[in-house]
Amino acid sequence: MRVAVGLLEEAGWTEKEATAALVRLSEGVLVSVSRRGPVAALTGPIRRGDVETVKRHLAILAEVGSGSTGLSVVSSADLYRMLGLIALEIAKEAGLEPAGAERIRRALTRKMAATRRRRRE
Repeated sequence: MRVAVGLLEEAGWTEKEATAALVRLSEGVLVSVSRRGPVAALTGPIRRGDVETVKRHLAILAEVGSGSTGLSVVSSADLYRMLGLIALEIAKEAGLEPAGAERIRRALTRKMAATRRRRRE
């Protein structure tokens, strides 16, 4: 929540506005999970296999979210990648087709693979 509030603050929201909006969103998620279960309740670009939206999210987070996690060891984009990989596993369980899942996986791990290559050189 703190990361999300921080990102919305960077976009011009007040902390109070961001917190209120995210609490409402979270409440809706919890209602959906209680009614449908955690797998069926998953929504969003990863569940849809919408790789272009995932790429746009990562690009924006790389620009504006570098310090907003409040965690010195991880950027907002890296946090998105980590949580996105978890969501991807759930999306596959929910029926995301393998080709779409692979495109999403590549988008989420592209930066990590480039970082590993640079370290070896």
